[in-house]
Amino acid sequence: MRLRLSDATTSAVLGEHYRVQAEMCHQMARMTGSPFKEGWLEFAAEWTKLAREQEEKAKPAESEMPAGVSFSEG
Repeated sequence: MRLRLSDATTSAVLGEHYRVQAEMCHQMARMTGSPFKEGWLEFAAEWTKLAREQEEKAKPAESEMPAGVSFSEG
């Protein structure tokens, strides 16, 4: 039997994975000298962009939320 995650959960998991990848690229940039540092920072920026996109998908739509409940980032 295979467990199926909701689209929001899948997006949240992917967002976290992409954030970890971005942090790894930042670590590599800190340990690496020129000319490679800039490349690692570019990779980190791309992973961060992907993470943000997935995190947006993970947010519940207002129509899916019960009345009186608001979504706020913490």
